[in-house]
Amino acid sequence: MMINIVLLWFFYLCSVPDHFVYWEDLNNDEKTKILNDQSLPPIVKSYYNGEAHLTDDDNTFEYLSFISEPKNAGEKALYLYLLKDICLHSDGALAEALGPYCIKLLFHDPDYVLTYILKDEKSSYIYSSTIGYELAMSDNPEESYGLFSKKLTKKVSKVPKTKSDLFLSLVYSALRQAIG
Repeated sequence: MMINIVLLWFFYLCSVPDHFVYWEDLNNDEKTKILNDQSLPPIVKSYYNGEAHLTDDDNTFEYLSFISEPKNAGEKALYLYLLKDICLHSDGALAEALGPYCIKLLFHDPDYVLTYILKDEKSSYIYSSTIGYELAMSDNPEESYGLFSKKLTKKVSKVPKTKSDLFLSLVYSALRQAIG
């Protein structure tokens, strides 16, 4: 009987998205291990340490492309943290160029990313605005939103529908604001 209870609890924990591990959840030793990984490009560590600043140039876009495709759980935690930071602190041409990278990382693991960005209003706003602006710049914003919404809805499996619908409504609101 006890083993059944333990197994039920285990399966419950595995199915609840709030049990994802994010960068802020890691201790210093775990963060250091990830940051010291030899496969991590030096620019990632430099940006994390505040030694590198991003602009709208080819090196930055290469960096953004790299961090929007994590290879493992540690990278995913770090890269999502960094992309959120970049979105929060960018303006001008760089801010306008972030949409494709946010979309790419979102579709890499939608449940993980949505759970993270919906934890606080500022993250929800900046991430949805960045994606909404990107969709608004397409030739047919409404169609782009429809395709984005359909793809996201199909890929989300652990986040409650109310939360994914909230995010989609924020994206749509940003899109409508961008196209006037």
